[in-house]
Amino acid sequence: MAFDDTWDSFTAHFREGLEVLVANTFDDFTAQAQEDARAFMIRSEAQLKRWGEAWAKGLLSEEEFDSLVTGQASLARLHMLTAAGLAQTRLERFRKGLLALVTGSMRRALGV
Repeated sequence: MAFDDTWDSFTAHFREGLEVLVANTFDDFTAQAQEDARAFMIRSEAQLKRWGEAWAKGLLSEEEFDSLVTGQASLARLHMLTAAGLAQTRLERFRKGLLALVTGSMRRALGV
């Protein structure tokens, strides 16, 4: 399977998981959370594709992929949620969930 197919599967799993994450984390700021997640994916897309393909080829382990994704936390700026005045603990909970969702979605897309 070409990695483009894997990427498409990843994004589909990510979108599905994002809906669940947002629903479980914010009942009052869903639009802002989804917008912040989309902005994170746009800023991270090139790296995630490169790392995902490396994982698919066996050049990275899941732990290495996860570590690289965790390093992207600074790109999950959550501007919309911050502007909405949410407490830092809620922002961090969402940020951690978002990063875990990336790894989980790639795992599902790779079928591992």
